[in-house]
Amino acid sequence: MADESGAVPEGFSLQQNYPNPFNPETLIRYSVPVRSQVRISVLNGLGQTIDVLVDQQKPAGEHSVVWHATVPSGVYFYRLEATPVAQRTPAVRLVRKMVLLR
Repeated sequence: MADESGAVPEGFSLQQNYPNPFNPETLIRYSVPVRSQVRISVLNGLGQTIDVLVDQQKPAGEHSVVWHATVPSGVYFYRLEATPVAQRTPAVRLVRKMVLLR
């Protein structure tokens, strides 16, 4: 599956959430170049997982997920972990920071 332009992404990417800062929800966009097992997690400042937004196989292409935050104001991190399904490619882990303002 390709994105709306018809192109398959060249690599794994995790874009900055929008809006940022946000209240109470934000959009997280990411891409995978091949079918992959994908997990998108939200972490607190201590690195503890507080929410899992995606935990499933995704086809190659651009994807997005919305986080509906129910936690206090603060700095949070979101992490993409992706493991290609049919290739001997190493797993990928990307992390970005976001700010929730209540």
